[in-house]
Amino acid sequence: MKRFASATGGIKGVLLLVIGAAGFLWLGGQGLYTALTNRTPAVIGCAEYLQQRPTQTWLLLKGCRLNMIRASAAASRVAGTVTQVYVPLAGAETDRGTIKALLATKDASIVALATEMRTVKDEKEALTFGINNLQRLFPTRDVQGLVRFGINVRDHDREELAKLNPNLDPNFVVIDEGEQPEWTMSLVWLGFGLVLAVSLVLNIVKGKTAPVPQPRPVAAPRARPTTATTRPSSTTPSSARART
Repeated sequence: MKRFASATGGIKGVLLLVIGAAGFLWLGGQGLYTALTNRTPAVIGCAEYLQQRPTQTWLLLKGCRLNMIRASAAASRVAGTVTQVYVPLAGAETDRGTIKALLATKDASIVALATEMRTVKDEKEALTFGINNLQRLFPTRDVQGLVRFGINVRDHDREELAKLNPNLDPNFVVIDEGEQPEWTMSLVWLGFGLVLAVSLVLNIVKGKTAPVPQPRPVAAPRARPTTATTRPSSTTPSSARART
């Protein structure tokens, strides 16, 4: 049992090293690739960007009109407060009305507006709120951030956003406002990945070169000594009579 537990623990350790090394290498490698291919943000108009997306992922979109009516809010599970808002870019809609880009923002003014919108109870309140906050519901401003791709894309989040907004294009993009390429952290993640990869290789080599324990020979049971007893003869000597 001890030998089986030791082998199981070794397999788990190797699996953890594989997962950790792969994750850090992917994260660091993607970060370095983003930094190398995006030295400066690509400046482009919001509507133009959605017509023909450039290869750059660090963007400065000019003249974007945000549509808070179709926005989706992410809230904390514990406190229930709004932490991030996904806002459709109104200039990024096709003729069919499908939304091709969402702005993921933690801007204090947008978060506050989304929090207020959650308190609206019925259509009458919604109409009054819309009339009184028209400028806030459809602000126009420039947007700068990073397009999510690779390891930063979470399928669960995309599925949830698609459920909340059926007008989303199947190939919609999410732009994280304020994010930019990170050289330092990318190198740190890549370094962690390399360290774990080297540790994994050393563990594998050590496992191949380690001597295989031989089973202990089982000693044969020792024979118990026995005492031999001698019995006197049961025959009695016969006497011969001489006849005269």
